[in-house]
Amino acid sequence: MEKNVTTVESLILLLNEYQEWKKINPEISPIQYSGSILTTADFLATLMIIWPGFEEKNNMILRVSNRNTYNNLEGTDLSKNQVEYLVNHIHVPDLFLNDSNEVTPEILKGIASIIVDIWGLQLAKTFPNRRFSIGMNDDGIGPTVYVVSDD
Repeated sequence: MEKNVTTVESLILLLNEYQEWKKINPEISPIQYSGSILTTADFLATLMIIWPGFEEKNNMILRVSNRNTYNNLEGTDLSKNQVEYLVNHIHVPDLFLNDSNEVTPEILKGIASIIVDIWGLQLAKTFPNRRFSIGMNDDGIGPTVYVVSDD
């Protein structure tokens, strides 16, 4: 049985903007399209989201880029997993607040799925002796990616 895998290339093919570029240059590939529109700042901002730094603090694994949220939660009555969830989740639609083009639910779900896979690889590499629950849920607004420790 073949597994249906979401790839970045398959998501780019769904973009109206890419299809417009294809009308002008039918030979343009998804990677050439990306190289034509992507800036260094865009790429680094994207890497911070999809391959974030994680650190261990008080037996919790936390996204480095979200330390302020953790600092605001210190001293609360929240459980370890609640704190990890609040620090380690991202609302995928919020990544595109400045996108003038409509991002479809299919693309948002595909992006969330890829982030889940990449975060799993990052955590397995960084914390090989820890176990995590990494997933996504949808509250009706769009997918949310999260990670919490299992131990």
